[in-house]
Order: sequence, then structure tokens, then C-alpha cells
Amino acid sequence: MTNADEVAPAGLLGTKYSQALRLWRGGVRLYCASEDGGDWYERRPRPRASTDTGNEYTLLISEFLPSWRGFPKRNRCVIAAGRRGSAAEYLSPGRALYCVLPADGALVAVAPSEDMWDSFPRLREFDIATINEFNGAFARLLSAMCGGVRTACDIASMFAGSDTEALSALFRAAEDNVRRRGSDVRGRVSGGLFAGFMISGVERGRSIVSLLDEVLSPEANGFAARRIDGLRRVDTEVWTDADCLLVKCAAADRLLNRA
Repeated sequence: MTNADEVAPAGLLGTKYSQALRLWRGGVRLYCASEDGGDWYERRPRPRASTDTGNEYTLLISEFLPSWRGFPKRNRCVIAAGRRGSAAEYLSPGRALYCVLPADGALVAVAPSEDMWDSFPRLREFDIATINEFNGAFARLLSAMCGGVRTACDIASMFAGSDTEALSALFRAAEDNVRRRGSDVRGRVSGGLFAGFMISGVERGRSIVSLLDEVLSPEANGFAARRIDGLRRVDTEVWTDADCLLVKCAAADRLLNRA
């Protein structure tokens, strides 16, 4: 819903978005750069894939890894920042800076860093600096683990297309191949701590999903999930799979203090 009328947002703020409004007035505020839809509009989560990196980690934490089941879906969400300046970095022509008010009862995921790229410190134990590096490393490794029947580019495309059924089958095929031909698989990879961890784990009978869950789990990396009424001021990236009311920052004082 979007409208130039100021009565409608006041009604929504008094009902559907009352908890976030109280937080906003108390200084707990979230921001995003979004398409300019006027002074305010409702944003409903829609299917999304990562746009500035591969989709590997997004699909893994949304659809595969058990430790993330109590978190909002990253592949169907609204992403925001606790710092206005962080959100402003994503401005471009046709976009505007908005205050983000999640619906009452919304579950909000809180990352440990300002950018999701840097929010997985556990990866640094494997000499992987960012989630962007992980995406490429995992696609290459999975290609080697399945005996090269799928290239890293093929696998990246499967993740980009959110083909969970095909990926699940590929995980099983890779596990079977490693257990039958572990030495051949090791010869296909260039080494590295992450490859060694994954291949050794599969050889010992663990699944690819369980190994990834150990490395990427929210607990191991400092993520938290909070209901909107319990959210505190944050300086990091957040996301929610609930409806959100977006109010343009330039109009926020007028619209949010009037409601």
C-alpha cells in the first residue's frame, strides 16, 4: 500500500506497526535505501537472491542449515541497517532513504557487523575473509567433491536459481564420491583449511550440511534473533521476513510524531 494521504499511515502506525513506532520514538531506529515510492509505503517481503555476491550463503542459511530455523528467512526478507549512514551507502538514482518499521510481532535477525559480508568470523579460522570468498570457495570445492560432474559455474547457477532439490541431490552425490574416492578428490582441490575440514568430515561420515552448519551457525558467529518489541539500538545489519512500513526519512518527523 502506498499513498500521499497522511491519515492512512497514522492508522497503520496505531495498529499494525505500533511496537516499532514506540521504538522509533525511543531512539531505536532502522533504515534502508529503497526505491522511491513516496513519503511512505508498505513493503512485503518477496523472494530475493544476493545481488552483490553469489547466492550460496543466502540459500544455505535460509533453506538448508538447521541452526538457522529460528531466524527470519534471508531469501525472503527486508534488509535494514541500524545506522543511517550505513543505509545511505546504498543510495542511487531513483532510490531514497527510509525509516523501516517492522510489523508488530516481527522477528528481526541482528548481524554482528555492519555488513553481512563481514559477519561470519568463524570463516576466518579457515583463512576465508568474507562471505563473498566463501561463496566462490564452496562452489569450487563442491565441484571437486562431486568429481567435476558439475562445474563451479554450474553450481553457482543452481544456487542463484534456488534449486534446492537439485542441490540436495548434488550434496548426496558429493558425499558418496568423497567416501569412495577421497584421495582423488583431494587431488582435485588446491588445499586449504576449509577444503581439508569439509573433505575429512565427509570421510568420517558427516554430511555437507552438518559441516556447514557448524561453520555458519548463528551462535558460532554472533547473530541474534529478537522480536520487534524486544529490539534494542543496534549499529549493524538486520533483516526481517515480516511486513514493514517504510517512511521516508525526510518525512519521518512529520508522519511518525503525528501518529
